[in-house]
Amino acid sequence: MKEQIAIFGGSFDPPHIGHINAVQYILNNWCTIDKVLVIPCVTHAFGKDLSDYNQRLCMADIAFYIFNSELVDVIDNPLKDKLKEDEREYSIDLLNALKKNCDADYHLAVGSDISREERVQWKCYQDLLCKFGFIDIPRGVEGSWIPDCSSTEIRKGISEGDFISVDKFLPVEVRDYIVKRKLYQK
Repeated sequence: MKEQIAIFGGSFDPPHIGHINAVQYILNNWCTIDKVLVIPCVTHAFGKDLSDYNQRLCMADIAFYIFNSELVDVIDNPLKDKLKEDEREYSIDLLNALKKNCDADYHLAVGSDISREERVQWKCYQDLLCKFGFIDIPRGVEGSWIPDCSSTEIRKGISEGDFISVDKFLPVEVRDYIVKRKLYQK
């Protein structure tokens, strides 16, 4: 039987406890999953500005170190050296690149806050659905133990010097990394 791998991609700009809890949710609720790969995107599919890729990769390593590396692994994005500077990255391209390198069954983990109407606008949505499938992670819904926090709000709080309001959403080690490198600060 092929290995079952969940792909948990995102900007991770910065990674926060919502991301960590999402991975824990996958491990707790999807018993068929053998491993979760955490993969920071190189560029954003919708053209959002992102912080330096290597810093986001490093923060993801720091945030997800709490998991057994046989179950959860932060990996370098296989599209990193293939994308041109202004080229957008799409989930289908990432999954196809992974599939080319390792013949496993891949499943794309996405937050339930991303509606079906939004998903059908994704590049090659039907291929994503048929070839890979989705793992829905409850986010922003009542009763979910995954906090409804966002990297955007965390960056905003840090840029305004308001660490108090964002500290509860950041692993201490990620916060220390951000402070030491003066990330997101004006």
